[in-house]
Amino acid sequence: MDQWSQVLQRIEKQISKASFETWLKATSGELTDDNTVVVIAPNSFAADWLQKYYTELITESIELVTGQSYPVTIKGTNQTRSSNSSTTHLSEDYDTNQYKELKELVQQQSELIQKQQRKIEELEKRLTLLESRRIV
Repeated sequence: MDQWSQVLQRIEKQISKASFETWLKATSGELTDDNTVVVIAPNSFAADWLQKYYTELITESIELVTGQSYPVTIKGTNQTRSSNSSTTHLSEDYDTNQYKELKELVQQQSELIQKQQRKIEELEKRLTLLESRRIV
């Protein structure tokens, strides 16, 4: 999909830099013959995360860039996953328990980052307010 970079640019403006760099920067997107947009993530974990937290934003951004609504399928390089599917197929040599533990740790860290980002934004607002009241 030649407009994928435009989709990513729209998304980048709407989420934190850390989230964009972590989850979306390394993705690619293409329009298939059956008019479905396939988003390719670098791995199955990233695809799962995108599916859970960013499908709606990706779909909306595609529609804004292209002017058309497309179904979205998100896949990892070692995974097949539809946006309407709840089944993930991991490669056979991947230890499922390690995957679950790693997934939980990444989710916890991401939540902490988001919480810190909200704190930073609040502090920046307070600083701006204080600066506007300051008499020089």
